[in-house]
Order: sequence, then structure tokens, then C-alpha cells
Amino acid sequence: MRALYALLPALCSFGLSAADPAPLLEIALPDLQRSVTRFDAGIYGTIWNDPSLDGLRRYLNSELAPLEADLGFNPTTAILSSAGLEARVSAPVNSSDPWTVVQLRGADPALAAALRREMPDGTLGQAANEPSVALDGTTLILANGGATLAPIPASSSSNDLELRWFADAIIALARANTGPRDQTALALLTDFLSSGSLQAELIDTGVSQRLNLDTMPAGLAPVDRQLLARLPAETLMAFAAGIDGAAWWQAHQGVIMASVAHEMLGDATQTEAAEQQIAGLLAGFGIQNGLTGLFADMQGTTVSLVTAGGGLYPGVSIAIPRSAGIDALINLSMGMGGMIAPQDGQLRFIVLRGFGNRGETIAPGAVVGRDATHWWVSTDPVFLADYLEGKTSGWDTSTAGALALERAQADTVMLGATNAPALMRTVVPLIALGSGFIDEGRHVEGLAQAALRLARAAEPDTFIGGPKGAGFQLEVRGAIGGLSYLSTGQVALIAAIAIPNLMESRVKSSEMAASASLRSGIFSGQEIYRSSAHNDIDSDNKGEYAFLPQLAGLEDNFGRGPNDQDRTRAGNLEIISSQFSGPEQDVNGYHYQVWLPDGEGGAMDYATAKARFEAGDLWQANPSESYFIAYAWPVDPGETGHRVFAITQTGTVRAQRADLVELPPVWNAMANGEGSEFKVVTRSTAWDPQ
Repeated sequence: MRALYALLPALCSFGLSAADPAPLLEIALPDLQRSVTRFDAGIYGTIWNDPSLDGLRRYLNSELAPLEADLGFNPTTAILSSAGLEARVSAPVNSSDPWTVVQLRGADPALAAALRREMPDGTLGQAANEPSVALDGTTLILANGGATLAPIPASSSSNDLELRWFADAIIALARANTGPRDQTALALLTDFLSSGSLQAELIDTGVSQRLNLDTMPAGLAPVDRQLLARLPAETLMAFAAGIDGAAWWQAHQGVIMASVAHEMLGDATQTEAAEQQIAGLLAGFGIQNGLTGLFADMQGTTVSLVTAGGGLYPGVSIAIPRSAGIDALINLSMGMGGMIAPQDGQLRFIVLRGFGNRGETIAPGAVVGRDATHWWVSTDPVFLADYLEGKTSGWDTSTAGALALERAQADTVMLGATNAPALMRTVVPLIALGSGFIDEGRHVEGLAQAALRLARAAEPDTFIGGPKGAGFQLEVRGAIGGLSYLSTGQVALIAAIAIPNLMESRVKSSEMAASASLRSGIFSGQEIYRSSAHNDIDSDNKGEYAFLPQLAGLEDNFGRGPNDQDRTRAGNLEIISSQFSGPEQDVNGYHYQVWLPDGEGGAMDYATAKARFEAGDLWQANPSESYFIAYAWPVDPGETGHRVFAITQTGTVRAQRADLVELPPVWNAMANGEGSEFKVVTRSTAWDPQ
């Protein structure tokens, strides 16, 4: 019942890195029934439950049908009907596996019974060295990696998703697994990583989610709202962050320079010498005062925005504050590419020399621009030209911009908004173009209609980030940005659609590789080997075909006798890859084997031929000068391949369904049965498996 075990990674993915007693990560879905109700009542549920998506829902249910038949119940229904879920993953103890505990409250009895049939029953309070399961009333508890089967305190939060990670425990685990040479990298991790949490709540207009960090990141400054006001009102998406390079460099200079010194000089304490070397190098590029001059001068607000672009695809533009160091770097890089950097108020198209298919110069349509405070890179030249000429403004009075500014505080360091309805209008045609992968395009209309409804119903998204106590909080509200935190639903939907197709694609890829290996690898190798007469048992100067270990150069060839000094020794000949050494070697999910005539109307494998040769029982070799047969069959029929392939000296690859061939095959396995491609061979007939 392997399908049941496939559920476990999905369950355990709710907590892929935490600790016990010091968790690395904890996650909770506090009230699944409340979340389902909120989803159905909100914008996502309204669209998903629309009759136009009936066909898509039936298709997804059909994709789950084999798993449901194997399990005896619908896994999606079983999980979503539960009361809530908590998970905790601990650092590994005496094992490479993390200690993982997953708790499903109010579990479906069918799910609980199925898991208890397939996994060892554990005892609450005891460590589970192997995957095990226990019931505590109606709570189903699964543990792995040595974790203790014990209930996890249930969250009473009003959030629909809560995720928490613990920097101290993560760093302690990293330190325990880090050697002396990697201590500087660990120091960087320690300096930058902060404990934090993610909270998400389904609302009528999408999702409200809050990313919280216990420590305020260094180098953030209040956003320049005047810069945002200069953006066009019709901007589809805008996001700005204020930066203070001097504060960032002051906070992290020590650990960064220790890492640089370690890499450059092999001594993390030689920070002053390393900084002097870098300063000399940067001075050659026109950047004064070394890394301090490069970073500390960066002051201002970075901007990322999406505009309509005037074509099928939206335009993307990025702005970074100017500084003496940044000016020097951009001028240098453009000059090395044969381009002239723009002056203030100008833009220039990027030209890539030697990047075309035949080394020709191409212009991808992106532009670089500059004003008094910022460098810009944009794929929307019309927007950037208007912006540099002062012809754009109004973002702060647009519906999206005004809403973001209304929610922002004076000390906001990250500020942005998405005009979700307008953005979705640009995305609807792309969804129609890209939805053909779902059930061969049968649901294009339904998906396009769903995207259209979202475009008409969505309200602007906002992104607000700033200090919160001693820490930091980024709040995202809306239908588009909210999708980023509906990871559970997204993963389930994508998996239901993509996994069966990916699995089938893998099978087809393995089958194609097996057929190609027989035709282009083994058949070609046999002809080279035979024509070179590496095997010539009967000394008639006519070569015989070979077995896989000989073609791969892993075994000596058969000469005129066991002690023949003219034999080609193993390692001196490798006509095909050494992977193809016999049926004990699996290559891309397939076994391979070659048979040669035994001189008596039958066939022999390599082990039989080698034993006869070493015993001096030399067979009549003429048939081996004319015939061979090679097979490729799936290691796991249905999982790695559906078909068995065979090839003979004719060079034609034959195929048969694996369920019609007893595996592993005998040499003439495909000589019998309906659709056979080979003649039945008996001792009284010539060895001719064509």
C-alpha cells in the first residue's frame, strides 16, 4: 500500500525543520473547519466553487481516484474534515533524520485506521525510532526520526496559518554540523538570521498575512513618498524600500570582512589587510574608500514596479539609488560591453554583443536610464522616457496607492500596492495561453473565466513594512499577494494536476532512453566489436558479437582460448558506457542484457559463456558471427516503464507491453504470444530471432 506512504511527506511538509525540546520550526492550522468556511465565503471560494469550474473539479477528483481506491478513502476529504493540525520538527539526535511530529486533531476514522494498519502502533510518551502512529482520543499523532509520540499543544489563534522558526536552534544545529573551515559562513548566518513568524488569515478580499521578525533588520530607512508620487497612476504594481547603506555596513562590516579575509588570505582575523587589498582593486575601477565607499554611500529608496508595457507582457522596471560607487560600477560595466552610459535625464537601450545564435549583436529591448537620484533598468522604454522627462505622476492618488499610504505609518520602510484588477486583466490572456497543460486544454475556458472573475472582483493589494517593537513586521493584504501564503492549497492543486503528468513523463522519458540505448548504443557497439574481430573463438578471422561486459570494457574478450595472449584485456576497450554491464546494472529505470547463440540452436547469457570458455568448452561460434539479441525491461513495471524493448542484428527495436512478458525475460521471451515480433526458435531450426 505504497500510496499511503505517499501521504506522509505531504503531512510532514507542514513542518519540515523544527526541534524538540528546542524546535527549529513549528506550524499550525489551528481550525481547519473555520478555514474551510472562510475560504468558501471569500473571493477564492466564490471563484473556485463557480459552476464554470465544475469540469476542472471533476478532473482533479478523477486524478485522485486511483489513490482513493488504494487507500479506501479520499485523502483530501479526510484531511480537510479534521479539526486542526500542528507539526513540530526537531534537530536530529543520534540520526540524520529530523525529529518530526505531526498531529491531526479530530482525524477521520478511515485515515486513522489506514495509517495504523500500515505503520507500527506507538505508545504515547515513547520515542519512535521508526515512523509510528498513535491515537490520543480523536487526535492522530505521527512521529519519525526518534521523536516522542506526544500531543502538541493546540493553538487557539484566530489565524488560519501560523509558522514560527527559531534562529538560535537553527544556528546551534548548523554549528554542530559545521567544520572549522566553514565557521565564517556560520558567522554570516548568525549575523543575518532572525527568529520570526508568519501568520495568515483568510478574509473576504483574499488573505491578510504578517511576516514578523524578532529583530529589526539593519539598513532600512523610511520610504521616500515623493518618489512614489512621481510614478504613474496606472502602475500595475509598485514596491519601495528605504535603504541606509551606512547603517547596514556598520552593522555587518565585521562579519562580512572576516568572511572576505578568510577567503582571500586564509585568516579571518586579517580583516584590515583584506580591506586594503579590496580598496586597491576598487580604486582601479574608480571607486574610492573601498567597500565602505561602495556601501555606505547608498542612501535612498529602491523601487520595483510593473507597468502595462504596451504589449502582451507587462513591463518591469527597477530603480536603485545613485552613489559614487554605483555610478562607477555601472559606467564601467556598460563601457566593457561597448555601450555608453546615459547622462541625467537620458536612457539608452542595452546592446548585447556576441549573444545571438550566431554571435551577432542583439538588443533585448531593455533600457538603462538615469536621473539625479536613481539608476533605472526597464523593459518598458515608453514609461521610463516619460518618467525621466517628468511626465508621470499620480500613484499616490490612485486607488491602490492611496490605500497603501492610508495604511502606512510615518516610519514605514517598505511600502507598496498592487492594482489587482488591472494586473489580472493583463494576466487573463496569459492564463488562457498557458492553461493547455491541464487535461489537454479541456479547461481553458473555465480557467480563463475564473481569472476574469478575479479581475473584476479583486481589490488592491497593499504591502506595508516597518518597525514593530524591537522587531519588524511586513503585512500583505489582498487577493493577489495573498496567494503567496496559500501554499497548502497551491501545492495540493499543483500536485493533483502535475504529479500524475510528471510521473507519466518520467516513464515516457525512461522508455525513450531505453529504446535509444538499444539502437544507438548496443546495436552500434555490436557492429563495431564484430567488425574488429575482438571475439574470434574459431579462428576464422570473422568476429563474433559480444556481451555487455565486453562492450563496456569490464571483462576480457573471448579469444582463441583461455590463455590466448592476444586477447583484449578489460579496461582497454570501452565501446559503450560502463553503465551497461549487465542486468544487475540499472540505467534510467531499465535493466539490459544480451544473449548470443550457444551453437546448439539455443542461447546463452554471459555467465554461461564465460564458464564454458574458462572450462575449455568452446562452442560452435559461427551463429555468433550473425546473430545476437538484447533486451531492455523496466526495473519497476508501471513506475519506470510500461514496455519491454528488444533489438537484434537487424537494428530494429521491437516493443511489447511489460504485462505480456514474464520478467526477467528469457532470451526468446518475445517470440510467443499475440503481437510477437520474433519467430519461435527450437533446436531444430536456425538461431534466427528476427
